[in-house]
Amino acid sequence: MTDNDSTCAPSSSPGCSSTPNVEEFFVPIYDEIQDEEMEQEPQIDSNQELGGDEDDHPFKRARKSEVWKDMEDPIKINGEWKTQCKHCKSRYTVSKSGTTSHIKRHLSNCAQRKLKLKQQSMIKFLPSDSSEGKPNSGGVSALHNGKLDMLSMTEGIANWIVMHEKPFSVVEEEGFNMMLKRGIPQWTSVSRHTIKTDGFKVYEAEKKKLKALLKDVDRISLTTDLWRARPQRIEYMVLTGHFVDRDWKLQKRVLSFVHIPPPRKGKDIANCIFKCLKECDIMNKVFKVSVDNAIANDSFIQIIKDTFSLTKRLLCGGALFHVRCCAHILNIMVQHGLKQVKTIVKNVHDTVDYLNGSEARMRKFAEIVQQFNLRERSSDDWQKIEKLLDILKVFYDITNVISGSEYPTSNFFLSEVFYIKEMLDKNYCSPDPFVKDMVKNMKERFDKYWGECNLLMAIGGVLDLRLKMKVVEITFPHMFPSNVVRENINKVKDTLYELYDEYKALYPPLEEYHGESRSGAPLVVQGGSLLGMSRVLQVVRSGIRVEPRKSELDVYLEECTATDEGHRFDALNWWKERASKFVVLSRLVADVLAIPITTVASEVTFSAGSRVIDPYRSSLLPETVQMLICTGDWSRSTFGIKRKNKFVDEDEPKEIMIPIP
Repeated sequence: MTDNDSTCAPSSSPGCSSTPNVEEFFVPIYDEIQDEEMEQEPQIDSNQELGGDEDDHPFKRARKSEVWKDMEDPIKINGEWKTQCKHCKSRYTVSKSGTTSHIKRHLSNCAQRKLKLKQQSMIKFLPSDSSEGKPNSGGVSALHNGKLDMLSMTEGIANWIVMHEKPFSVVEEEGFNMMLKRGIPQWTSVSRHTIKTDGFKVYEAEKKKLKALLKDVDRISLTTDLWRARPQRIEYMVLTGHFVDRDWKLQKRVLSFVHIPPPRKGKDIANCIFKCLKECDIMNKVFKVSVDNAIANDSFIQIIKDTFSLTKRLLCGGALFHVRCCAHILNIMVQHGLKQVKTIVKNVHDTVDYLNGSEARMRKFAEIVQQFNLRERSSDDWQKIEKLLDILKVFYDITNVISGSEYPTSNFFLSEVFYIKEMLDKNYCSPDPFVKDMVKNMKERFDKYWGECNLLMAIGGVLDLRLKMKVVEITFPHMFPSNVVRENINKVKDTLYELYDEYKALYPPLEEYHGESRSGAPLVVQGGSLLGMSRVLQVVRSGIRVEPRKSELDVYLEECTATDEGHRFDALNWWKERASKFVVLSRLVADVLAIPITTVASEVTFSAGSRVIDPYRSSLLPETVQMLICTGDWSRSTFGIKRKNKFVDEDEPKEIMIPIP
């Protein structure tokens, strides 16, 4: 499209309107005369053969004017050569001299032609599909008045690079520029330095959006972990925030991805976390922190806990502040259980890797199987492997539940841990000494980390309306010694009421009732200007029996459990629908259900880091790495894009396909 043919795209800006110009409402005199003739004359068909003598034709040479792209071929009507506009069907006389000034004037004012050009200029980036639950990007256009906005284009490319972890140098590749040039002729190539600068601009813009989002969050739970980038040989710390937004959707965001110089002691980690919390303005909103079992983590957790205790920012005196990563505990349990079969497992892995190394090895192995008729497996080792797989399958399934990318709300966790304990107790009584010894090692680690009551997992289970207090009454007798079961159940209930009272003090209900009438309806004392004695006498004279009002937590626990809810029950949606009934309790539930019990969300960020900091990009500065990791996470959340696993094949189990004839 040329500048002469361009029109103003639809916009709300002044000077640009979809209404035709005033000139278009006034038709020239010669147009009126020709319109009268059109009623008598037949329509011009573009496929119709030219009439008249060829010697009389006004164009004996090739037509070069641009106007003929919008006009039909001339034909002779009533002794005159006529042409017709392809858009509005207006007819004009063609002079023998071949002048086209009057046709140009018409095309510059033709409303139908302008409308068509506007539709052609409305080229926009397609927004995300809101029907799939993805936010609408708003359709940002890179074309304005028919001209390409390079700033908008480079910003879009910067978003693409950080979201999909592309190198900056991709914009300098010939194929990339050929592709854009073919689709957008006005495109001019840019350097990787320009795109890097635009990436930092996107980083600052997305950071402002994140701060605005966190302003509406009451409480936020954190996960953090350390990672060493092998190509750079330096260590990074990631801090991830988990919360429920105002639409009751579970959200997680990377808050910081920073380089921590040695010696990386607890105070160094704590200082980095404090700096991030202050920068995001969420210092007073931290609910709890999840970490793995490293010694340095215990040190910085104690520093943060002591600091928050001085300012009275911790709920329940900090009893719910520290959560150990459940996935790490499961991994430790499995590793201790595999000690006695370590040699067998290694032999199996080495055999599969060796045979899959080449086709010749596989064929030779197949010949040996045929020659010696090796159809049966070694009874002892393979039976041990089969028994081991039955146990490991439980750990595998539960790890997928609690550590998936779409991790569940915290009401699921206690039931899954109880399932592991039940499996261990069952196999601990096995007559097979191999199974018993293996499970014994696992039970030792289970009792070490979960031998005490985990209050957060228990409270999360109680806030599931399908379970309520029954979840601890069913699971605790199997998880703890009989002499402490009732004590732990009461501890969970007391902590839940203590937590509710603190939330009630933070978010008092809008209306205060003095009690309930006999019928159960709330009693509101009228006459706010009465003195204390007068108000009490008014209630006495009314004859209404006043009973202590039940709290929202009392009402919730006393209601029947919803046993008809299916397996795919959405706890957040249920509480969202009843937020007006449980004003205070619903706030508490939103914060508790958002608590993760694993650091997998932070470790997933390290997986992205290993793709960003590959051997070819090991010279990236830590500030650039932070920009790429954080902006990529924020942009994917903004546009509703899920990261795809680029290394799916590595997670697939290795098998031996024996070519037996």
